[in-house]
Parts: sequence; structure tokens; C-alpha cells
Amino acid sequence: MPREISEDFYSNFTDLKKDKDQKIALLAWGRPGTGKTLLAGSFPKPYFLDLEDGLMTVFGSDIKANTITTDMPVLETCINVIQDAKYKRGPFAPDGPFGDRETFVLDSLSMLSVRLFEEIMEEQKKDSRAAYGLLLKRMTTITSLLK
Repeated sequence: MPREISEDFYSNFTDLKKDKDQKIALLAWGRPGTGKTLLAGSFPKPYFLDLEDGLMTVFGSDIKANTITTDMPVLETCINVIQDAKYKRGPFAPDGPFGDRETFVLDSLSMLSVRLFEEIMEEQKKDSRAAYGLLLKRMTTITSLLK
């Protein structure tokens, strides 16, 4: 992350922490190894929905995570986990194992798109061009839940 962006982010983040009702949404992008996951792990009580098994940089921190493995339905799993977190139900209910989590991290959008595309191609086994249209719809569905 360019220094001026990270410095600006952290100065604003300090101000935002004063208002508990204020939420922060962050989309971090960059080359592998640039610290995106490490940054996400520095947020308060993070929960990671991991699609790429790449949480090595944040182990030992106060994080909780679940990995969507290759045998799990990606679309259904993402929707269920995001909705549970958003509406504080299931494992995210106050008495659940993730009830204390304050930050939700989807790691990563690029791997999400790859895994969704693979899932679509397994379902269709036909026209890869049509699959891209379905991919766009599914990515839109998932990302709209993160608002």
C-alpha cells in the first residue's frame, strides 16, 4: 500500500474509532505479499472468510477464521456466512463462537471469482462466455451483501 494512502487511512481510522456506530469498509488490492491480509488482521477482532488458505501472516493474532475448501459450495457458503455475520445469527450470535467479532474480512475477491467460475463451469460444462455473465451476477450478489 502506498505510504500516503496508509498514513491517510490510519489518521482517519483514529478519528472514526471515537464513533462506535460508524462502520469502515475497505477494499485492499495489490500484489501478493504486500501486506493486505496483515493489514486486515490489525483491525479489531477480525473474522476471516478465507478462500485462498493464505492466513499465515496473521496466525497468532486475535483472529478467527474459516476456510472455504474446494469441496464446499462457494456461492451458498459465502452468502450464508456473510448473512450470519451481518445479522448476528448462527455462529455470529452474541453467544456463538464468532459473536465477539467486530471485523469481517473476505480474503480474497480474486480467489472468490476464480472459485465461483470453477463452480459455474462444473454446473454448466458448456459455454464459458455465458459463465462470465453468471459470474458477474454471483459476484454482485456476494459483494452487495457486504454493504
